[in-house]
Amino acid sequence: MRISEARRWRLSLFAFMFIVGVAMASWVTRTPAVRDAVGASTAQMGMILLGVSAGSMAGVLSSARLVSRIGTRPVILLGGASVIAGLAVIGIGTASGLAPGVFVGFMLFGFGGRSG
Repeated sequence: MRISEARRWRLSLFAFMFIVGVAMASWVTRTPAVRDAVGASTAQMGMILLGVSAGSMAGVLSSARLVSRIGTRPVILLGGASVIAGLAVIGIGTASGLAPGVFVGFMLFGFGGRSG
């Protein structure tokens, strides 16, 4: 049985968004631990979490132009790589106690989740 191209694309998009959702759930549950590791107050943690919004906006605003220039598949791969890199940077920033590193990780994560 051959799967239609539209169904294959739909399943691929579902898989990508599922992975992004699982990745988001993995750090959202650790938000208090991240806050404690970087020594941030609640207000400072709000500013650190602003990285997700900033990255998401950059991803949303740039994705259409990127797709028109380089195609859908490379943009999805870029988004996936950005999510993975973002999680790694969040982990490194948290382990190092560096709030700016965590912020950058959140930006990468937000960018990848919205551009892919």
